[in-house]
Formats: sequence, C-alpha cells, structure tokens
Amino acid sequence: MKLRTMANLSVAGLLAAFIVGPTPGSVGSCSTEVTYAKAPQFCADKYYWTYQRAYARGEATLEETQANVARIPADCNAIVFSDCTPTQLVADACINALKDGGRLGQTTDSIQECMDAALCPDSQFMEQPDAGSPAVDSGTPTDGGRSDGGAS
Repeated sequence: MKLRTMANLSVAGLLAAFIVGPTPGSVGSCSTEVTYAKAPQFCADKYYWTYQRAYARGEATLEETQANVARIPADCNAIVFSDCTPTQLVADACINALKDGGRLGQTTDSIQECMDAALCPDSQFMEQPDAGSPAVDSGTPTDGGRSDGGAS
C-alpha cells in the first residue's frame, strides 16, 4: 500500500511539474515584449570594456585607460541609434563577450557578438551627434586608443 501511494504521489508530482513549468521558448521570461538597448548606456558599457581590455592586454597605460574611461559619459551621452536599434538581449551578448577574459586576445572588432552584422544587420549602426563623439560600431575607437587619435 505504501509503495502504491508513493508511486501515485510521484506521478502527481511529475504531472504538476509539466503543468506549472514554463512553455518552450519562454524559459527565463515573463512576457514576449522585446526590450531595446539604450544607445548611451550601450555606448558607455561597450567602450568601458573596450578600454579595460586594452589595458589588460598591455596596449594602454593605466593613466590612458583612466582618461579614456573618464571621457565616456561626455562621449556617449548624446549618442543615438539611427537606422535600427538592437534588442537589449543582443546588446547584452556583446557586453558579456567583451567581459569574457577568455576572449581577451580578440579585438573588439573581431568579436562576433559586437559586430555590426550581429547588432544591427540592416544598416549603419550609430549616428554621431558631432565629430568629437565616438561612433558605437564594431571598429571605433580602436581598442586602446582614443577615437580622435589621442589629440586633446
């Protein structure tokens, strides 16, 4: 009798897990609403990690890195997405790839998740509000340098 009761409880527990579990494709989400990346935040995150990676590879000094990081808010504040806006999920994939120490040997423009084709496959990725701000695309600024070539 005890064995039969345990078997029934096991079947009931298994059935309950299927009933209350997430549907396929919905794991980790509560809705189907797509969220989009905010251009200034994506720009700031991308260049912060680009500069940190250059420092970790020995391509920039601590002082250069600190100066580049200090300029990020001013450089990224007015950035806007132009032709398309990447989803937050795609933008996060780029930032996570930049944070990955195992990929430190790759330059930012060679990381697939951060390439324009992955972020925004249809057109140019960002518009610059003025010539002094960095374009948030896969190639500028270079990993260790300033987007303006170091001029002050």
